[in-house]
Formats: sequence, structure tokens, C-alpha cells
Amino acid sequence: MTIPSPSLDWFDTFPELKSPRLKMSALSEQHVQQIYEMRKNHKVNRFMTEDLPNSLSSAKEYVKHVNDRFMRREQLMWAGELLDSGDFIGTSGFLNFDLQHGCAEFGGEMMPPFWGRNIAMEAMQAILNYGFQVIGLNRIETRVHPSNRGGIYLLEAAGFKKEGVLRKAQKSEGGFSDVFLYGLLEGELRGFES
Repeated sequence: MTIPSPSLDWFDTFPELKSPRLKMSALSEQHVQQIYEMRKNHKVNRFMTEDLPNSLSSAKEYVKHVNDRFMRREQLMWAGELLDSGDFIGTSGFLNFDLQHGCAEFGGEMMPPFWGRNIAMEAMQAILNYGFQVIGLNRIETRVHPSNRGGIYLLEAAGFKKEGVLRKAQKSEGGFSDVFLYGLLEGELRGFES
């Protein structure tokens, strides 16, 4: 039996996603200021592992880097905005792909004023559905810091299963810390109520 590989057709143009309250599109120069503000906020960045923009020019470079990775078929990261107001809420998407095995790594970040309103779940569900239904993924995984209780709650509510601990796998304040590995298989995604 031959298992088909996920499709690459969706890489031709950047896909826009919509959900009841959100529009998700490619990161652009219009998001630079907001990304800089979001990523310099310690509430947002305390669990992040990548270098954070420390200026508007580095935030602009981050947007260019994300879009370059999309053009190379390595990443698919959306900017989320509220449909009714156009307010930027954050970024989310697939950070890495292993299309030969039907896998992708998921990640995201959100502006604190939008926490606790089920907006992250709505965005995550739209993106994960896209991964399974359009791209044809079999597995989506993510890594989360053990102290990120909100992130863990969100993942588990969506159906992700904790699969293990990567010991001392993340450089953080004061040294290295463990990271939890979570996985979601096709058919395991749970719905939400807005």
C-alpha cells in the first residue's frame, strides 16, 4: 500500500483563512510595529526560544524571514486580525514541515489583551484544520514550556496529547529547561464553542 504524500499545491499563493471572528493572512510590513510590541512584552516572550526583535528594524527582518521561509516551502505563518475591527491579535502557523512523513510543527503567540476570549482556540482550530484537510498532514506537533499553563490548557483542549519531555532542550532565563512535546493526529482535533 502506498501512502500519498501531503500536497504542495497550497504553496503557490499564500492561503487566507477566515473563522467566525478572525481573518488570517500573510505577515506584511503593516504588522511590523505590532509584532515588535507583542514580542517585546515579557508576558508573551517569556517562553519563546528564538531571538526576539529588539528594534523595529529587527521586527521587519523577522517578517521578511518568515515570508522567505514560506517561499522556500519551509514555513506557513499567519497574522491574525479580528474581522470586525481589524485589530492584530498575533501570529500562528506551521514552523517546520516534514512532508515526507506528513508532519508539521505548530506554534503561535498572541497579544495579551486577547487572552482568555477563546480567540486562540478559534485561530488554532482553523490552522490545524487547514493542515489536516488541505495540506494533508497526518501529525502536528508542538513544544511547550512546562510553566506555560495557558498554552498547555489550550493544546489539551484542542485534543493534543502529551507525548514526552525533552530534557533541558530549551535555553531560558538562568540556563536550560525541559520542554513538553505534544502531538495531534488527524481525526483527534476537538471543536470549540465561541
